[in-house]
Amino acid sequence: MSVTIPGTSGKPTKERSFLVYMPPELCPQFTNGTLQAPLLMAIHCFGCTAGHEFQKFKNVAETFGMILVVPIGTQSSWNANGVCCGAAKAQAIDDVGFLDTLVHEVTLRWRLPHTHVYATGNSNGGFMVSALALRKPTRPQWLKAIAPLSGNMFEGYQNVTTPLAVFMHHSIADERVMYKGCCGDCCCDIRAPICVSIDQIFAYWRTINHCKEPSSASSLQVNLATPDLKCISGVGCATNTTLCQWTGDQHTSWAKSFPLAGEIGTFFARHACTVLGHGKWKYAENQCTCAEGYEGAYCWDYSSKKQKNRNTLVLEPMPPSPPTTPSPTLYSNVVTLGVPAAFLLVGVWAVLGGFRSSRRNEQPATS
Repeated sequence: MSVTIPGTSGKPTKERSFLVYMPPELCPQFTNGTLQAPLLMAIHCFGCTAGHEFQKFKNVAETFGMILVVPIGTQSSWNANGVCCGAAKAQAIDDVGFLDTLVHEVTLRWRLPHTHVYATGNSNGGFMVSALALRKPTRPQWLKAIAPLSGNMFEGYQNVTTPLAVFMHHSIADERVMYKGCCGDCCCDIRAPICVSIDQIFAYWRTINHCKEPSSASSLQVNLATPDLKCISGVGCATNTTLCQWTGDQHTSWAKSFPLAGEIGTFFARHACTVLGHGKWKYAENQCTCAEGYEGAYCWDYSSKKQKNRNTLVLEPMPPSPPTTPSPTLYSNVVTLGVPAAFLLVGVWAVLGGFRSSRRNEQPATS
């Protein structure tokens, strides 16, 4: 798919592309006009492709019933407020504006009654996710939680007052985006206005999320059979505030795969269930259980049965709304691929094909 970005300050209008994947289980809801699902936005790194993020989070979207949205950067790069990286930064591309337009386009085309977006990104993509969270004067209302990997903005936290769930990941031995801060020795011409460490950025988020201070961050148990990981979370926070510290340099390997992709999905799904919805998260089953009277995967809906019973108490009920009919125009842009019942846009795979054919011209994954 693509969206048109209006030109500003004399710049021409541009067409920007992105991938969208709707898991098969959501297709019946789309068909009968009852689709309610969060968007999972995955932003690729500098020198990487959207296909990398698609493969990384496709199973997560299927497991948790989310619509996967993967934007495509300018020459495999993003402009995170002039900090990082590549051609997008050099051309001063308005990537925050692009992502905002993308979200509104997907919401419109899929006729979603709610716009709830969970964003994750690696390296340059992590910087972009962080830039969204710190957007001035206010962050987008649709952004509900973030999971930045190996990339965080260095300033702009002090004036943020609205809490936001955050699940940070960074390698202590990262040689491209240093854990200690980008103090002149990070890769990819990253411009850090101040020298600030990941620990300090985590402290900023604990302040934003009203965690108790001084904080003796409590250990968070993660279901992963590896000793090279330690996760800590803020105490008494308004919303989940967690940092996972990895030993070794995981930067390059995370470009194509991430061991905790499923845990990121759980982090987002639990928020959709317990904060946006009326449910409790059942860890054993890894799913949401609704409070009485509510239904749906994330308990966003008041039960149709309860609603019917409640309507009988109204002396002059409003006539029922006509059934929603799926848009013929939208369906003309949808095809069934090799995966049974999986709906994907023609433009999605056209873009993927283009990226595959041009991979020999790509620069190596760097940030």
